[in-house]
Amino acid sequence: MKKLVLLVFVILNVIISLNAQESYQKEVTWMGLDFTGAKLLTSVAFTNPEDVRDNLMEKWNGLILQEPDKFKTAKFFGVDKLSYDLVVVKERNHAIPLESLVVDNAPEGFSLQNVKSIILQYPKAEGIGLVLIVESFNKINATATFWATFFNRSTLEVLSTIQIEGSASGIGIRNYWANSIYNAMKSYKK
Repeated sequence: MKKLVLLVFVILNVIISLNAQESYQKEVTWMGLDFTGAKLLTSVAFTNPEDVRDNLMEKWNGLILQEPDKFKTAKFFGVDKLSYDLVVVKERNHAIPLESLVVDNAPEGFSLQNVKSIILQYPKAEGIGLVLIVESFNKINATATFWATFFNRSTLEVLSTIQIEGSASGIGIRNYWANSIYNAMKSYKK
């Protein structure tokens, strides 16, 4: 009898674990790629920071919306219902000071505190947000590093954040880094 009770208990725990989608992942707003804390390495690779800020950041964000069969955002992040609101990220990205965007040396470590600080700058709204906070696009290593962050939009509390990386590849700066975004999103594991 004890073995049966233990077996039932173990089976229930496995079922609960397999179905343990966080409640905040049921209905989520995709906020986009936030580059406000990003460092792009190096000045040899990123020769026109103004074009990166004023054009490419918007194009990278747009690709996720324009190519939903490739960028399966809801599937990659385990979200049941996904809506989109890129207004905040677009405004934030356009306000990035050019002199701090491109660097030639790897920056000091990015941390959870950096993520929380960025999220606290968002305007409050209803619901749960999901944003990829860009830490770096590193041409030397051909990788991009992001913080996949779920947050409560009404309290700005970070609910979950995981650092993910994606390898870059492709022809042209847009496609090269778009592949890193895709690879990082695909690698997300809760």
